[in-house]
Parts: sequence; C-alpha cells; structure tokens
Amino acid sequence: MKRPASLLLGLCALVLLFAGCQVNPRTKALVIINNGTSAIDYVMIKQYITQATKSVGANALLDGATIPVGGRETFYLAPYASTESSPTYTSLYVEDSALNYDTERFTFDPSMYDDIIATYDGTSLTLSGSGVYVYSPT
Repeated sequence: MKRPASLLLGLCALVLLFAGCQVNPRTKALVIINNGTSAIDYVMIKQYITQATKSVGANALLDGATIPVGGRETFYLAPYASTESSPTYTSLYVEDSALNYDTERFTFDPSMYDDIIATYDGTSLTLSGSGVYVYSPT
C-alpha cells in the first residue's frame, strides 16, 4: 500500500513543479501581419549573434504557404540581448506576390514579455513591441 501512495505523491509533485512552465520560454515571438494588397510569399529571417548567423532558412514559410492579405504568421526568434561590446540584430526580409518587398534590421529586449509585431503594408515594414528598435551600426 505504501508504494502506490509514494508513486501518487511523486506524480503530484512533478505536476506541481511543471504546472507553471511555459511551452518554450526561451524564444521571442515575431508576428508578421500582412496589411498589403498582395499575399506575402517569401519571408527570410536571419539573426546575427557575435558574427555567427542563425537563419530560419531561405524562405521561413512552408513550401507553397503564404500570408494572405489581412493574415498573420508567427515565427520564433532566439532571445539574445544586444550590448555595445557584442551587438546582435535580426534581419527580416518580406516579399509579396506582386514582387514588392522590404527589409529591416532590428534589435529587441528579450526580457520583455510582449511579441515583436512586424506590419507589412505592401511597401514597407513597421516594427513594434518588445522594446524593438531599428538597428543601424555606427
């Protein structure tokens, strides 16, 4: 009788331990919103971390996938903080089916809980949220 009670107590402890854990707290959400007049069919995301590059790939969208007009898609970035001695930034390139495009380089505050929002209007990207600011090296 002691063994089942011990197992149940151990299981309850594990459930309580993991109850507050997020699915993946070590990533930062980047939400791309398409407010343009054509579907977005190409997204390239690159993170530059102390001269090394982490890239989501040539096209972060799945084969044949698009972000329709009025639609949104979420991608997840590594949450690296930028410092003066070790600048890090993310490069985002978006192209639509009418071959309009824009690119932005930005940094963000990984300690903030809100998402990074990239709104595409058919000609340009506007970034907001999570302490994001456009990166321009000096």
